[in-house]
Amino acid sequence: MKQITIEQWPHPVEVSKGTILDAALKAGVPYPHDCRSGECGQCKTQLVQGEVRHDPCLADALSSEERKNGLVLACRCQPKTDIVVCWQATDVQLPIFAPASHRATVHEIERVSRSVVRLWLTPDGAPMKFMAGQYARLRIGDLPARSYSMANLPGTDLLEFHIAHLPEGVVSDHIAQHLQPGDAVHLEGPFGTAYLRDEHEGPLLAVAGGTGLAPILAILRSALSRRPQQVIHLYYGVRERDDIHAEEELGWLAEAYPNLQVHIVLRGFAQTGNRQMNDSSTGSYIPETYRHGTLHQVFAADFDSLAGIPLYIAGSPGLVEAVREMGIVKGVSPDDIHADVFRAEPGTVSRSKGNLVKRFMSLLS
Repeated sequence: MKQITIEQWPHPVEVSKGTILDAALKAGVPYPHDCRSGECGQCKTQLVQGEVRHDPCLADALSSEERKNGLVLACRCQPKTDIVVCWQATDVQLPIFAPASHRATVHEIERVSRSVVRLWLTPDGAPMKFMAGQYARLRIGDLPARSYSMANLPGTDLLEFHIAHLPEGVVSDHIAQHLQPGDAVHLEGPFGTAYLRDEHEGPLLAVAGGTGLAPILAILRSALSRRPQQVIHLYYGVRERDDIHAEEELGWLAEAYPNLQVHIVLRGFAQTGNRQMNDSSTGSYIPETYRHGTLHQVFAADFDSLAGIPLYIAGSPGLVEAVREMGIVKGVSPDDIHADVFRAEPGTVSRSKGNLVKRFMSLLS
């Protein structure tokens, strides 16, 4: 049994196995964290005294220079001796709901585009408490756990998830092809810091790519339920028209709330002077109401300044970074930019044959 002394916590924490973060959370310590897999850096910690075994992590989360200076990631470290640590987060706004384990039952599964399925779960017992924009880790049987954001309004009976179906994704393909109503699912959550802030009363900007629409949809629903007159600009991007999902629902929201401006952006086509463009993948025509280009360029063209406006982002790491940088260029304060970045998790590719690009993409499912 090892002892962990946390400088910000009055009582020592004991651990026999597991990471610093595991032991701290089990003891009720509100330790700053997010991904729990060495990807985000939220649990960055100064090792003041003692020795640890540090598992691999992303360089973006902890650089080699930081390692030399005695910094570690609490989610990747197991104590080898008694240790003294000090977490580094000073400006992290911790969510009010602590993560917990839940059991749930599949209520319904629906394919809503060529690449996305919606999954509705009914929690067993009390509903899972979360804040709009947060996510949960789902585990189905012996399959690896996966992180998916809730799209429903907090407090409702059904949990709604948008799943990108990649055929070689071990988990997403099982959900799309084999999961049935009545099946059991294990949930852990909520996680994430990109949740809707109560203090945001003025205009709000939300940018979502692909299934990143899920947490943004929860944020829209929550914001509009609290302040029906709040001005909200949503930019939702997909590659092609057949990848769009929840378009009808976004249309209903925009009709019910004229203060909600919805822009659907297709990045697979260049802008032309024609009123309509041909979609080569389907042979159909794209209405001129769709925007064309990359999300960060499209929303930037609509605003001279975004000073004082909070920015919520959800999507791939590349999209989040591009939108974040453009937001700062346009005047958004870094403290008003909220995004949880989801990166690839190892050990998820099926054994079927396929090229390396497809196999890498399956890690994102």
